[in-house]
Amino acid sequence: MNPTQCESWLACEEARTGNTKTNAHQRQHLNNREANTVIQTLTHLPHPVEDGATLASHFTDLAPPLNARQAQLEASRCLYCYDAPCVNACPSEIDIPSFIRNIHTENVQGAAQKILSANILGGSCARVCPTEILCQQACVRNNAEECAPVLIGLLQRYAIDNAHFSEHPSSAPRPPASELPWSAPGRRVWLAHTAPPCTATTW
Repeated sequence: MNPTQCESWLACEEARTGNTKTNAHQRQHLNNREANTVIQTLTHLPHPVEDGATLASHFTDLAPPLNARQAQLEASRCLYCYDAPCVNACPSEIDIPSFIRNIHTENVQGAAQKILSANILGGSCARVCPTEILCQQACVRNNAEECAPVLIGLLQRYAIDNAHFSEHPSSAPRPPASELPWSAPGRRVWLAHTAPPCTATTW
């Protein structure tokens, strides 16, 4: 019973019995019980015995990031398909062959720019997007003969993590709000998902 419920219950009891003295005692008792409950929920939690640096070392990547050599080798596996099935499978429609080609030619900055132009949350998506059932599953190298698709998610992470920007990559001037298509009276935009591509759409 939270404090609001306590007040409502006591108000009903006072109206029913007319005994305000007893109900005042009950009110104090319930308030004390609520305070004790909150304190108990905070103090019963176990406290870590290790310091912050040691605790942080326990949280490592399931898929470690690629180094420069690994990224070059992985990018060289891409066939740079014209009508790439991986792009069709990508919710953000990132030009995957183009940014992988940039990595292969050591243009990491261009690769990152290509990714962020389609999805401002490209760095987050590279870590949490289920690429194994989206772009990598659609990869033409994902067959028995090739053994494994191109590791698109790790290449995307490599590009974003190793790019350097002097300003926000999406700092280009935007049109006034009154000129946006959804600014008309009565016009609404409803985003019905909370995944990173949907969040990037709100940008």
